[in-house]
Amino acid sequence: MGFPPNESSASPSKGEQDLEMFQQWTAEHGRIYPNSEESNTRFQIFQRNLKYITETNAKRSKSPSGYRLDLNKFAGMSPEEFTQTYLRPLKQSLRRVKNGEGAEKKHPP
Repeated sequence: MGFPPNESSASPSKGEQDLEMFQQWTAEHGRIYPNSEESNTRFQIFQRNLKYITETNAKRSKSPSGYRLDLNKFAGMSPEEFTQTYLRPLKQSLRRVKNGEGAEKKHPP
């Protein structure tokens, strides 16, 4: 007759697995948050990004030419934060080229 599983032998829940991955990710990328509220917010963003990565990779695995996504240093940022921080508005970029700014860069004719 078997024994009922106890807490120590039960496999971790999805939330617990995500939290462990988040803790590993923060350590690997040197992320330190000023308070538990910010840490909780970043964890929620991390979970959404992890879900997106997992779902996208599942779809791509069926395609021979599909690419794979993975966690990187941006996994704690929302898409809006990433856009605001790292992407310039397209109009500004085009205006610079038209005005001759950034002449050090070669642009196709």
